[in-house]
Amino acid sequence: MLRVFAPSGRVPVVLAADGDAGAMVMEEVVPGTEAESLPRQAMPQRWGELLAALHAVAPPADWP
Repeated sequence: MLRVFAPSGRVPVVLAADGDAGAMVMEEVVPGTEAESLPRQAMPQRWGELLAALHAVAPPADWP
């Protein structure tokens, strides 16, 4: 799913994956501002922006 949503720029990059081993290597995610520290009134807009970015990604042509 991370690779599917990668064009949104809102998910970590998968650098390598081995499905048989159930393992993957992702880019480092640097902690930033925690959601609990943001103003409550800004949260609906931020979540909406995240969902809109993810939903704007076209599914791959071979997606089941």
